[in-house]
Amino acid sequence: VEDAESSVKYYINVCERVDSDDDSMECGRSGGVCMQKVTAEGTAEEATNMGAANGNVLYENGIIALKYTNGDPCPTDSTKERSTQITFVCNKHTGTGQPRLVLNDLDCTLGFIWETVHACSDVDASVECAFTSTFSGMPYDLSPLTEPEGAWEVTDPATEYKYYLNVCQGISNVHAGAQGCPVNAGACETSPTDDSFRPLNLGRIVSRPSVNNEGLVEIRYMHGSQCHDHHYHRQTLILFECDESAGRGAPEFVSESEHCEYVFRWKTKAACPLSASVIDHSENCKIEHPVTGHVYDLTSMATGNPYRFYRDGYVYHMSMCGPLIETFGCPPGVALCQTKRTNSDPEGEYHEPLGYSAKTSLMFAGGAVSMLMSGGGDCQAQHEGVTLQKSVVVKFVCDPDKQIGTPAMYSITNTCEYTLTWHTNLVCYDPDSDVEAVEEACKPYTDSADGHRYDLSILNDHNLNGYAKEWGGWEAKHSTSTHTEVFYVSVCEPLTTGKCGGGDKGGVGVCRVAADGTSESIGQVQGQTMSVTSDGQIELLYTSDTPCGREAVMRRYAASYPVGRIFCRKLVDDMRLV
Repeated sequence: VEDAESSVKYYINVCERVDSDDDSMECGRSGGVCMQKVTAEGTAEEATNMGAANGNVLYENGIIALKYTNGDPCPTDSTKERSTQITFVCNKHTGTGQPRLVLNDLDCTLGFIWETVHACSDVDASVECAFTSTFSGMPYDLSPLTEPEGAWEVTDPATEYKYYLNVCQGISNVHAGAQGCPVNAGACETSPTDDSFRPLNLGRIVSRPSVNNEGLVEIRYMHGSQCHDHHYHRQTLILFECDESAGRGAPEFVSESEHCEYVFRWKTKAACPLSASVIDHSENCKIEHPVTGHVYDLTSMATGNPYRFYRDGYVYHMSMCGPLIETFGCPPGVALCQTKRTNSDPEGEYHEPLGYSAKTSLMFAGGAVSMLMSGGGDCQAQHEGVTLQKSVVVKFVCDPDKQIGTPAMYSITNTCEYTLTWHTNLVCYDPDSDVEAVEEACKPYTDSADGHRYDLSILNDHNLNGYAKEWGGWEAKHSTSTHTEVFYVSVCEPLTTGKCGGGDKGGVGVCRVAADGTSESIGQVQGQTMSVTSDGQIELLYTSDTPCGREAVMRRYAASYPVGRIFCRKLVDDMRLV
């Protein structure tokens, strides 16, 4: 990649180090990205290592990326090392494509966007599951209903036909019953009793969910297989009904019309508007985690000056926590304005509002902080005869190496939905906070050995028997003939009490309380890891810097203590010391 303006060339390899016959271009034995400057006389300088290559592909919040760290020292701060992030974007029309530079922070941090067909999923169609109702302005998020590697199965009791559905993305054929269904279909019909029946495509995903006139969330899949009368194509309507007590719920078959419209109804908590505890308007720029109460504060993003980024000749001007002060030709109150100089009038500018500050909400979508903007200009696309408006989704991605960071364009759909990514440390875990978001051990975990998937998040339910609410953890008593002590253990987050001594690094995950009331931390949440033993037990390992017994030196608990072992049972049992 060449940056002609600064006379710099970047050499990039994916998952492996850059290899070249040119000695001047060598940047160590590990460089995955090399930066080489050219002098005014045309002489190539020695290349700089902008990050060591690795094969650790990151996938977070729908974004595929490679992050190379541990490069040469930064020119402005020798205590920091250079790093590079390459973000891969699906583009089916570019082939392999090539990277383009979107960020150069003082030659210390580089950012590239790489549009390529290799970043495209086998699932052809998908839409953003998070949206804002045009009627109420309330945000919704159906992403908990999406099956990334499968489908929902529904049976029509009258005909015994089976239907396979997915939400916001196509069906994956890894579901055994969905074999033969096209992967770009949002819904599919099969017959388990008729071997000659070929699976029918009941509609492709063409638009995101919305709220209809009856107040129900709906999603439509269009342009499926031809109907039996050959005048229509099969389509699917899924009606989601808010039910706080239903959890994820499950779809039910309702009807099939003579024109091949298939209707399903689904009672689910995911169809309820996101509560005020997990959303906030952007001008406040704070959002509270729905489980832990941890507040993410984005107010420092309100710098007073607009953020600018570029895509396909357009310039985007964006503000945070309020409208743009200078609107660049867009109407007052706009938070994101798209501009471009026109060929017919070089002095004039094209300017289009994409979202307004008053119609912006922060929310948690897919477990990450996102921001929705609505009210943009008219889109050429329509939905049921109604012209769609341009809208924006900003996905904030944790990056400890960034401070405030800057936005970058990620994708634009044919329904005028602009998706931005924003790498910043403002949405990262703060290890010094005692009100941290759910830790790694509570996230679904797939064991590489047996392929089974484990999810311990239920152990963070404060209403379960055996959970000590005043401590924010599980209680286990241990008594001998000479003494009694109590252990408190939190699986997913730090203990909420401040009673435990020695817990000033990362939050206390395990606390031991003696009979006289004295306590000590014997495990930190920050060092908590999860694994599955050879006999199928789930093992949680905490680490601590508390001195062990009578030893005069600090000893880190590591190899086997303190360890929590969790056994498979049909019901949640009590914790006990073994």
